[in-house]
Amino acid sequence: MNDSRIYLRGMDQANSENVIGAFALGLADLLLAAARREAGDAGPAAALALIGHAPGLSIAMLAQAVGLSHPGAVRLVDRLAADGTVERRRGFGDRREVALHLTAAGEAAAAATLAARNRVITQALAPLSAAETQALAALAARALGGMAATEAAAARICRLCDATRCEDCPVEQSLAAA
Repeated sequence: MNDSRIYLRGMDQANSENVIGAFALGLADLLLAAARREAGDAGPAAALALIGHAPGLSIAMLAQAVGLSHPGAVRLVDRLAADGTVERRRGFGDRREVALHLTAAGEAAAAATLAARNRVITQALAPLSAAETQALAALAARALGGMAATEAAAARICRLCDATRCEDCPVEQSLAAA
């Protein structure tokens, strides 16, 4: 019997948290694997998705979002620029700051990565009904809002987000309310 209700009987708080953690980690593993298949490495995939979501992103913010040191992020941007997927432009404020933008090839690579991500999510949620998926999304949105305490945390959370599918982003709402 593949009915999720059998797992919910008698589930205490600790068990519930453990199941949610396992689900989150399992889904994250699947998403990162899909990104690696598309981009060869999850770092560039996340960087491309994030730059596509926030054109003009600085290297410093990219570093925080993908969990790299500033020199590591510079090397990542060097690789992406050499691949022809990212271009550096002069920043708006500080003339030393670099603004990152996707090239046409970068937009195509980001779109392919996000399409793979979306397929994984659709497959992972396939056992749920539409109503269950909406209920899970509502609960996840509330939890995400609590996780996004800073702009850097928000960028990290949304580093592989498909902004075209994110209406009323709970992460952005949380930042705006703070």
